[in-house]
Amino acid sequence: MDPSNSLLLVTKKCKSRKRRTLSTPLDARKKAKKNEKRKEYYVKPPCSVNCRRKCISHIDENRRIQINDEFWQMSWDEQRQFILNNTQRLNVKRQTNRVDVSARKNSYTYHMKNENGTIFQVCKPFFLTTLGFKPSNDKVVQNTLNMSVNQLTFTRDMRGKKPSTKKLDRTKIRLHIESFHPSISHYRREHAPNRWYLPSHLTLTYMCKEFNKDNPNFECSYDVYRNVLKDLNISFAKLGHGECEICGSFDHHEHTKDNLQADCTTCNSYSCHKDRANKSRDQYRKDANMLNRDISDVCYCPIYPENRLIQ
Repeated sequence: MDPSNSLLLVTKKCKSRKRRTLSTPLDARKKAKKNEKRKEYYVKPPCSVNCRRKCISHIDENRRIQINDEFWQMSWDEQRQFILNNTQRLNVKRQTNRVDVSARKNSYTYHMKNENGTIFQVCKPFFLTTLGFKPSNDKVVQNTLNMSVNQLTFTRDMRGKKPSTKKLDRTKIRLHIESFHPSISHYRREHAPNRWYLPSHLTLTYMCKEFNKDNPNFECSYDVYRNVLKDLNISFAKLGHGECEICGSFDHHEHTKDNLQADCTTCNSYSCHKDRANKSRDQYRKDANMLNRDISDVCYCPIYPENRLIQ
């Protein structure tokens, strides 16, 4: 074994570097991770008995556990919407300090429903501890309300969703590839019409250079051009020989090409097919002789295999 390669097979702690094989599927691992996180946000002790809102008398412990379970079964967006629907931002009613000195601009009210659907105003510690947060940790409430100022719904988290500045508009590349007129092969019936083919004298390097020459301000690498060509399902494969369906099915017929029977339907169909093919081939030769340039330069005509060129 090469010593340089052996260093890549171990970690910094000199343990063998190998990919972990997990027996549980991904969905089960995500669910287990979510349940593990929920253990940290259990229902914490409520406010004291001396609370002037009398929260304990309105919302019992079983109802608090039910709200906590439903809250942590919600998605991230649904949790923020729940907080937004059950909190309210109000202006400060009475300033104890000078207005220009006071740092407090708003006050907040919190509400919860009991098992009968009646809405009660509760204190801040009761609201936070029911959801599983610490009574002094209102960061989740502040963030949700700050994201939804003067809105009925909160502003969704857009992290990771901003379009990349380096992403190219591949429409120009597609139009450039289609300008070479890819066509369906006459010799690859099993691929038609899903796969298209370009003339064999073209190369991907030539096409990419021509595109960069025509669009100097558009940065396009060879790999990007190749990926767009692959997405369009266009190939440069050299076309092979093939038979049509009628000729292919006649090969399995009991009669041969030299012994056609007049009273056989399959033989008559094959004979008419060959007559039409010969007439088309003769007309094709006449049209080829009328051209003053190589027939391979005509993009709309199929390119003949090399060993079957017109003599």
